[in-house]
Amino acid sequence: MNLRLAAAFLKRDFKNQANYRVSLVLQLFGATLSMAILFFASRLFSADLAPQLRPYRADYFTFVLLGLAFHQYLGVTLYGFSGCVRQAQALGVLESMLVSPTPPWKIVVYSNLWNLTLVTLQVFLSLVVAVALFDAVFPQVNVVSAAVIFVLTLLALLPFGLISAGALLAFRRGDPISFAIASFSGLLGGVYYPVSILPDWLQHLSQIIPVTHAIEGIRQAMLKGAGLGDLKVPLLVLALTAAAGFPLAALFFNYALRKARREGSLTYQ
Repeated sequence: MNLRLAAAFLKRDFKNQANYRVSLVLQLFGATLSMAILFFASRLFSADLAPQLRPYRADYFTFVLLGLAFHQYLGVTLYGFSGCVRQAQALGVLESMLVSPTPPWKIVVYSNLWNLTLVTLQVFLSLVVAVALFDAVFPQVNVVSAAVIFVLTLLALLPFGLISAGALLAFRRGDPISFAIASFSGLLGGVYYPVSILPDWLQHLSQIIPVTHAIEGIRQAMLKGAGLGDLKVPLLVLALTAAAGFPLAALFFNYALRKARREGSLTYQ
């Protein structure tokens, strides 16, 4: 990654966002409201899920809080990347953006660094509010493990954003693909409930979804203090997903771009 170029994109988008301070404040404030809704809703389910939650040493509120926090990153990659392409198409600047020396797929990734930064701020604020106002407890946090899982999660999810953006270019409709990926991840990834409550065949299916391992890894690191040695499976799956996903996603995005150029659909229609 070209750090100078990435910083330039991040600075550009920050300046644009700074012109809409009220919107930024409302987005961050929305995280606080979400915590309140989640807290009161969780009081309905804590007792019913207690046996399945016992291995995590957490109540339902804290359990789901971490699941939703990391599931947000999937959403921002899926919809943020395709949203960037759609906006550039609507403004008629997509083709001019893609003729620069920088590979097109990198431009799409750099253009979404601000979205990833913003969701990180929202996640951090959510955790702070949950601890300060709603008595969320993280009994044993392993900072190193949590940081490594966080970085690998971002790297593993970015290819899905490129695929979503490529689908928009190739088929002029990326939302169905994004929705399908997000829905299956929400169903099988253990966002709202432990994977252990699923039928056996769905539990096996859930293991091929990177989000499952990302969420399980962060819960183990922040609730049980798991070290890197205890997280070999999540770390390996996320690393392999990132290593294999980036080249494949870049190839698909470049193919979609060539297809769109041949068909003359780089502008919004």
